[in-house]
Amino acid sequence: MPLTAIVGVAPPAEIADIGSGTGILTGSLLGLGYHVYAVEPNEAMRLVADRVHLGHRGYRSVAAAAERTGLPDQSVDAITVGQSLHWFDLAQVRVEFARILRPGGGLLALWNEMRCRNCAFCQALEGVLISLLPAYAAARAQAPDPVELVTAAMPPGTSIHPSHLRHEQHVTEEGLWHRIHSTSYAPERGDPLAEQLRHALAVLFREHAADGLVTLHYTTTVITAVPPGSKGVRP
Repeated sequence: MPLTAIVGVAPPAEIADIGSGTGILTGSLLGLGYHVYAVEPNEAMRLVADRVHLGHRGYRSVAAAAERTGLPDQSVDAITVGQSLHWFDLAQVRVEFARILRPGGGLLALWNEMRCRNCAFCQALEGVLISLLPAYAAARAQAPDPVELVTAAMPPGTSIHPSHLRHEQHVTEEGLWHRIHSTSYAPERGDPLAEQLRHALAVLFREHAADGLVTLHYTTTVITAVPPGSKGVRP
């Protein structure tokens, strides 16, 4: 299903991409013609997104937390959240989301989970991450239920529609490093563990690459949340 159909409002609608990180989802939305407020409190991650997207006329970089975006009342047609909702104070974002959404607007939340069955590279990669990054192992063990998170972030009576998609990402060695380093559990640059991780990924890449690429297999959970009386984001 096209992303425009999932978002439920047509470009050039205004979208608040909350917890936008390094701008991966933001970039997809910009490419479709949306105007995007990329709301991210982490300066290092926000600067990565700025380097890529600042020249785009539809891009607005917002240094703010999800609970206090600073956006005007009823200023956006939809909200997107890509794999960051579990970091938010859900009681506070419920109020903030209701404040910034225009009548008819809703929420689109996305989670990617690596599929390791029948993929030797993904199994080996997960083994490296578990062995080197305690935060990754803890996140895997305590993974929240996405539907419960969305339910807590939206008002009572919200219509919630989960679905699951499969996709693949083909990356170079440098792309693999950037993919892993963009995650919340990755060590900061300059941390000795970062160099250890980069070396382990390089070894893994050489063992599994074909034609200069490795393939990451994902299941994406897509959840649309439509508040009572809204005709916005739809399943």
